[in-house]
Amino acid sequence: MSSEVPLGSHPPQHDRAFDSLRLGRSSQTIHARLLRFWDTPNMINSNEIRGITMVLLDEKDSSINAFIPAEWAKLYRQCLQEGQIYEVAHFEVDSCPYMYKTTEHTFVIRFIAQTSLHKVINNGPVINLHKFMIRNSDHLHILANTNLELPDVVGVIKSVKGFGLLSTDIISPILIRFLISPNVEVYLSLLDEAAARFKGLLNSGESTKSVMVVTSLNPQKKGDHLYLNSTAATKFYFGNNLAAITEFTMSIDSSLSDAIGDDLPSLNAETVITTKELSPPGDLSKFLSNSSTQEAYFTCIARIVEVVAQKGWYYVSCTHCGKEVGNSATSHPCNQCHDTTATTVVRYKVELLVDDGENYATFLVLDNEMMKLTKQGAATLLDDEVNRRLRNRLPKCIAELQGQKFIYHVNVTTDNLTDNRPTFTVSGMSAILNKEILTINGKQKKGKMEYGESSTSAAATYTSANEADKDGPTYSTE
Repeated sequence: MSSEVPLGSHPPQHDRAFDSLRLGRSSQTIHARLLRFWDTPNMINSNEIRGITMVLLDEKDSSINAFIPAEWAKLYRQCLQEGQIYEVAHFEVDSCPYMYKTTEHTFVIRFIAQTSLHKVINNGPVINLHKFMIRNSDHLHILANTNLELPDVVGVIKSVKGFGLLSTDIISPILIRFLISPNVEVYLSLLDEAAARFKGLLNSGESTKSVMVVTSLNPQKKGDHLYLNSTAATKFYFGNNLAAITEFTMSIDSSLSDAIGDDLPSLNAETVITTKELSPPGDLSKFLSNSSTQEAYFTCIARIVEVVAQKGWYYVSCTHCGKEVGNSATSHPCNQCHDTTATTVVRYKVELLVDDGENYATFLVLDNEMMKLTKQGAATLLDDEVNRRLRNRLPKCIAELQGQKFIYHVNVTTDNLTDNRPTFTVSGMSAILNKEILTINGKQKKGKMEYGESSTSAAATYTSANEADKDGPTYSTE
């Protein structure tokens, strides 16, 4: 339970830094600053969280994760304040999972029923205000596609692109071109809460700075580009009072170094921020044949013509790394994690044939976006279908997507071209607001769009559902 208790009411000999922690449950006590915290998603049920994850920092500048299980999250949440120093006692110390690490410590602190959490009011230890797990370009490339770490980066924003950037009502992905060292640029791909948080900064009316620290990103290589994807833990930090930003600006450019004595440069809305126009689905295929001149980030509006039932609607993946490992929800060997009996989870994997009235395209929608549409996890839905003896049928909540219109956000790479039939993975989906003005190739259209008959353009010849692979189980929509 949390409360404000003066430090003097607790015996000082029990105070410990993180290097004194030992595995197991005990009456261990630590003093630490809460750097940041976030809700840890439940990969099985999107309506629930696994708990609250925190990053704590001690007086020896060592950081560690702490975890509050979901059943106690409500009790502690109202007492958590980033930047505050706390005394934590009576907890369990466990080995830190080797995937998705946000600190370098080998242990993690787990709250149990006996755990106490108290704000330190006075006579507390001297603890730094910030610490980041900054990684350079070489390290980021090593970490790419491994899910081992969620590193932090510092850099300068070169461009910001997204749909509806000036509207806080539209939650859509944002793509940032980010300079992290001289001549080294990466792409920050912001989704969901991270995109909403950054869009809030752009629309706050305050002067948003172009140099920032971004935390807990998942590096992925796509072709020749390095993408740093946002996570539930991603946050943004600005200001020349941060050592990481000071060191970066002093090393990157003399023009930025000059700003340290005064203030950091701000984003220029005319040259840096670009609101994306809507593109027809046909432009995605054009990119593959002329990638040197086409832009790799597209926003499209289209109607779902068909849910490609022949491909199924789910897959079984490793719980830790997310890689597909088998076709049944049991233990399987995972080559990514080198685990011979990896725990598995069922995730969504749905192919949609979409049409904007002129062009067809095949979009692949994965777990996070599908959970937003179905309001339940794939595992829960599969259990329900099995219990109702409907396993070989397309679930009703998925089949009913046919005919609906959405705004799709897609990052296109040459990796999308397989078997001469492009399938584009959707990075985000947005509902269509009736009052918004949609711009397609420079022409304005009202948000409420009418569709005629499905198009019969040549693009459909390689995206038709009739050409879908017929391996695996067959699903009926009836």
